[in-house]
Amino acid sequence: MTFEDFMTHWSEVHAKLIQKNARELGIVKYIQIHRTSTSTGGSTRQRYDGIAEVWYESEDHFRALGKSDSGRVAVRSVVEDQRKFIGRETPLFKGYESAIING
Repeated sequence: MTFEDFMTHWSEVHAKLIQKNARELGIVKYIQIHRTSTSTGGSTRQRYDGIAEVWYESEDHFRALGKSDSGRVAVRSVVEDQRKFIGRETPLFKGYESAIING
């Protein structure tokens, strides 16, 4: 898949799938951070085309992900779509925000 095809699918198809399933997934905020087609980050080979931030109401909401029937269906549809344009499940980084400059 070309970079342009990836970005189109991620920003249009996948984003709409997240919006459609946000309630079942317990998502309160979803942000896509897109790299530009010319950014190199000091390397000629890009490891990632972008990063998605997924925000939940709380740790408990995150832990409840996929415990209901509708939640399992939503998780399955998102993961199946990721495999279409990413080719695998994405790595997960779980963290907490610590604002240093918050204008």
